[in-house]
Amino acid sequence: MSMKKLKDNDIYNSLQKNKKNLIKISLLFVLLGVSINAFAWLSSNNTATVDAEANVSSWIVRFTHNDVDIKEETYELWMLPGMTDDEYPVHASNEGTTDATVSVEVTDLKILGNDVDLTQANVMNKFPFVFELPSGEITLAAGDETDFNTTVSWTYEEDKYFPADDYYGYQEDFIYYTKNGSDYEEAEVTAATYDSLKANLYVYKDDIDTYFGQECGAYQNSTGKACITFKVKYKATQVEP
Repeated sequence: MSMKKLKDNDIYNSLQKNKKNLIKISLLFVLLGVSINAFAWLSSNNTATVDAEANVSSWIVRFTHNDVDIKEETYELWMLPGMTDDEYPVHASNEGTTDATVSVEVTDLKILGNDVDLTQANVMNKFPFVFELPSGEITLAAGDETDFNTTVSWTYEEDKYFPADDYYGYQEDFIYYTKNGSDYEEAEVTAATYDSLKANLYVYKDDIDTYFGQECGAYQNSTGKACITFKVKYKATQVEP
């Protein structure tokens, strides 16, 4: 074999060895680049997750009655004039990390089994029993708590007059009055004249008490149901930070 041929083989073998080394180095750089990118992606995602969780404020308001969680409750009133007031206490606690507003609303009312239209102006003033609820919204700071008392009372023998209303219609036993300034004067009213006069007529509370007392007693005895039922809804809204 000639000297020239040996030299050519040495050069070829050297080039092949260098080529293999170059491939190994290239692969190392590729793997290193992938590792760096993967680490950067994971680090970026982990940071975003932590930041997102840190910016979310938790909030929860609990309403409880006799240690039982409630959102709304239907109450039954077996009432007659002069009976002891009925109270329905509810406890509200803000267990979140942000402030919240809480409120109470009567959403449904039935009297003698009939639905009462709560959208009517001054509808609650038609009846001799009085509903007392917290008015407006109450702000509860994080960690605070408060008590709501929904009270229904029916005071007897109270010196008060009620506007005549279609809810009872004409009642022969009622004494009707007209109003002159701050004075009430007895008026002559019959079934035939009631509709034309009712806009200006008033009824003394004693007659209203007697009417509802008799009607409630008869209704409760005949149906076995409460004379008055009403549903109260307890609401909470988060205060935006």
